[in-house]
Amino acid sequence: MSEKVSKKNINIWVAKIVILFTFFFEIVIFLTFYGTSLLFIHGAVNGREIVTIIIILKVDHYVFFSSFFLHLISKEETRFDKLWGSRFEEEPRFDKLWGSRFGVPEAKNGDYKSAISAKGQPRRISGLYSVNRRQRGNSTHFRMEHSALNGSKSKWKMEVKFRPKGNDVAKWQNISVYYPGATTEIDHNFINLTIPWPEEEHEFAVFGTPEKEDKKRMQLGIFGENRAKGKNALFHAVFFDDTLMAFKNVCSKEESDGRHLLTTLGGLFVSISDEDIKIEVSGLESGFEWKGSSVKTIKSKDAWNTPENSTDFPYCVFEIKCVDKMKQSFLCEITATHEKDSTKVVLVTPLEQVGS
Repeated sequence: MSEKVSKKNINIWVAKIVILFTFFFEIVIFLTFYGTSLLFIHGAVNGREIVTIIIILKVDHYVFFSSFFLHLISKEETRFDKLWGSRFEEEPRFDKLWGSRFGVPEAKNGDYKSAISAKGQPRRISGLYSVNRRQRGNSTHFRMEHSALNGSKSKWKMEVKFRPKGNDVAKWQNISVYYPGATTEIDHNFINLTIPWPEEEHEFAVFGTPEKEDKKRMQLGIFGENRAKGKNALFHAVFFDDTLMAFKNVCSKEESDGRHLLTTLGGLFVSISDEDIKIEVSGLESGFEWKGSSVKTIKSKDAWNTPENSTDFPYCVFEIKCVDKMKQSFLCEITATHEKDSTKVVLVTPLEQVGS
């Protein structure tokens, strides 16, 4: 009998040594490749010591799990929290363990194809909202702008989520997890959120899950420098979410680069589609000619990845060559089209005298 117990204890200690070695080894692998990894979790169920080996496969910002178990006979129960120092009985927090993006992915600009091609994928459709010490009280109200086209035929499923402020890799969670008394009211372009005693270290955002026919509201803005008479003209066609927060951020970004808004804004409804957004400049008056193409495109996946707080708004650049040095003004039309929807803005601007 003692020999059997001794073998069991040896198996247990060997398993623990393997776990600790693998834990540190996998941290190095995970940080190096940020891809496929193994996660070993050690615990006990009904007196049986268990080593859970979770295979984590990361593909294009989506995480898939596969696991199997190694059962070892044990006399005592080993608690997850004793081994990892984490509250596994309450809720497994893999994001704290690995600092990885489990849950809703926030793809970088230009890397959103999987999300936009899949139906029913939640995405952030608002900027970030938070409270400061002065705003905090018994109850705080947020009027949160969102960019979903929320009409009578839309099927958007919207919710408010929270995470630790400034932690870009933290998991977004539904507001009710931490604030069971929070209430939300969905309006056409807003969500009215009321939270009892919101924490200063939390930030909030609107997430929406669109169906196939749903669309996102966006705006087209034309930005450029003051044009000098006889000089070539460069202007940027920028797409951003149809919210005031996004407009302020894109103006701030463009002004920091020496460009300002040259036209009124043009609204465009962007569909869930892999079809590119086409931007075409036409109606160029005499005395000017194109330098390069008069038709540019923006990936629809990039247009869907434009949260209001971002500064990486999708844009394209047009260059116009001045042929007639005596021209006093500049005129053209810019049309943006995506599937069945389109918008047009007219650019009319005087040319400044060099040295004036």
